[in-house]
Amino acid sequence: MTSITEMYISSKKFPIFLLFLYGISVVCCEEIHTTKVFFMPIGPCFFNWNSSKDTFSPNQVQYTTSLVDSPDLPSWMYYSYSGENNTGFLYGVPPVHQKDFQVEVIGLNKKKFEARRKVVNMKVIEKEDKAKYEVQMKIDKLNVQDLFKYLRYNYLLNIFKHVLWKESADDLYVTFIASAVALGARLPLNPDEGEGVVIHLGSQAEFSIELKNLEKEIQPLRIKKYDTCPGFKAMSVERFFRHYNFSLDWCAFKMININSVNNSSEEVWIDSFIDSSLETNPWNPPQRDLIPTRDYTAELTITMITPCLAMIVLIILLSFILYFQHEGISKRNQNTPDVLMVQYESIQRVSKTLRSMSSQRDNDKFLKSSPRLSDERSSRIRPNPPPYSSIRQNVHGDF
Repeated sequence: MTSITEMYISSKKFPIFLLFLYGISVVCCEEIHTTKVFFMPIGPCFFNWNSSKDTFSPNQVQYTTSLVDSPDLPSWMYYSYSGENNTGFLYGVPPVHQKDFQVEVIGLNKKKFEARRKVVNMKVIEKEDKAKYEVQMKIDKLNVQDLFKYLRYNYLLNIFKHVLWKESADDLYVTFIASAVALGARLPLNPDEGEGVVIHLGSQAEFSIELKNLEKEIQPLRIKKYDTCPGFKAMSVERFFRHYNFSLDWCAFKMININSVNNSSEEVWIDSFIDSSLETNPWNPPQRDLIPTRDYTAELTITMITPCLAMIVLIILLSFILYFQHEGISKRNQNTPDVLMVQYESIQRVSKTLRSMSSQRDNDKFLKSSPRLSDERSSRIRPNPPPYSSIRQNVHGDF
């Protein structure tokens, strides 16, 4: 992309002393184009430090970037640091009519307490074939420096050049890139996940049929205005992005038609990201009156009436059963004759008499078992016999 980028890539393949020559010749000047993203890696080799293993541990070197004679970078330029390979990235999109400027980079080796300073002259060149059409995307679980490492953003360009936007194969380039958190998004709940990257791809070629179909596929999600894009709906082209481990937020996907080439890419991005006037053709959802409605009256009626009818039938059956049972008992009582009732009473009276006699008999047995009571009772019951003398006198007198 740039001469500094070539130096960074070649640092993985060429000896150190060749990199030093590279740095002396091109580090002081860098050509960048308006409306096109540039990035400049800043690592140990940028300051001609030895970048061999076991020399620089993570976060051993600290980098500070700013404009010359200024405390900070311009608003359209960003700096991101990657602790994995101890490399920082300076990136941004120069706006239209941007003048040349100088960037001051200071590196501090915390272990050796050594500081080095370099000034990079940024030469801004107006891009002639500016993009007229742009595609906006948001990639989740990814940081900006992850796209710059190993030129991973080229995989994203290849997806559009060979699959989704073949007409832009000759002039497709990155028109904007920034961290989603820097644009107002929330930090991820998991600290190990990336902040998310918002990226724009632009070209002069008109949108392809594949992109228009994809826009129609995404419009229902955008109309409902979800806070977070739902994961239950997968797009038809998602497999191409998953192949390179790109997780896209499809609710943030937009196709932008740039009518005025005088606006900078950053302003276009901000307007489109916050629902500005740069909108695609609105999606006309079907009218509510035309959508067939289902009548639940029959289902509700059946649900209410069925148990009520069952309860009524059950009550009627129980009432008939109880009524006829009571009527049968009364009829049996009426048909019973009086003679049977008298016989029943006489039998009951006799049975009571027998029970009372049996109880008295039992008591007599106990009395007989006592000798004193038995003698007294026998003396009272048996009469005394008449005397024998009187009997004889009467006999003689009669004769």
